[in-house]
Amino acid sequence: MRTRFITTFVFTMLALGWLRSAQIFVNPPPAAKPAFGDLLYSSFYAATNGRQETVWNNYLAANATWNTNGIFYGLKGHTALSYFAYPQDYGTEVPAVAFTRRIICIRGHDNGATNLAIDPTTYLARHHIFMTDAGQFVVTGIKASFKRIGGGYDYCLLLLSNDLPATISTVRFVDPVAWDAKAASTHAYWWPHFNPLMGTCSHGLCGTYPTTASGHFLIISGDSGNPDFYVINGEIFFYRGRTTSGYSAQMQADCDALTTWAGLNPADHQLQLLDLNTL
Repeated sequence: MRTRFITTFVFTMLALGWLRSAQIFVNPPPAAKPAFGDLLYSSFYAATNGRQETVWNNYLAANATWNTNGIFYGLKGHTALSYFAYPQDYGTEVPAVAFTRRIICIRGHDNGATNLAIDPTTYLARHHIFMTDAGQFVVTGIKASFKRIGGGYDYCLLLLSNDLPATISTVRFVDPVAWDAKAASTHAYWWPHFNPLMGTCSHGLCGTYPTTASGHFLIISGDSGNPDFYVINGEIFFYRGRTTSGYSAQMQADCDALTTWAGLNPADHQLQLLDLNTL
């Protein structure tokens, strides 16, 4: 009897040990999230290592194509950037970024749009041109605009005549106030313009932020309105524009005003904000 008890006890303990080890094998503890600075660096490194600076080939010509080995190509959200417009204001300036399927954004200052009012006329003849992954052009018409400049804001929202197709991305946002607070304790690997090489201005001159590049400051006349992105796990996130403002509740309210004016459902055109608590 005693022998049987000991044998049963031993086999029970062995079975429990096997089950415990099997459970650990099947459901390992979750891996610790990388530190915020490490995440930014690894994302930055993955997007730039072995890549070329140029985003497009023949970018001022009608036959422009993506540079498929460029630092921007292939990242989630990259087709949301339009650097082609007709008419082209200020040379090659005033790019647009697609915020929703119906709303794109350019800088607020120096563009002539009516401030703090829905304006259905200023951009009526304007077209912004986006490019799909496959290199096809998508030409957009403008139905109305809403410019807000002053009080810490600087942006101009353009309401498109039709929805962007699924082949064109929209970007997600980081709240610049919350982001700055989270990044205060780490070196945030900033993505000036659409270019993840730190210290690159829109004129293609490179340096090390925050120094000067090739004899001039990194932010110079003409850069304003170019988007500043962060890249996280292969996706670009809109932070703010050069000398222009980023996400705010006011920006969303102005988007709602535009879509309501056009008879659209504002709920279909909400700005998508990254939850920083997930990082």
